[in-house]
Amino acid sequence: MHILDALLAFLRLFFYWRGNGHRISFYLLKDNAA
Repeated sequence: MHILDALLAFLRLFFYWRGNGHRISFYLLKDNAA
């Protein structure tokens, strides 16, 4: 596991918690899976 992956996971969780970046979270998740 890379440190960048952990950072992206944290950012996704943060944006999802705010509810303001739900679409951003989805795009990050999709990009990370690719």
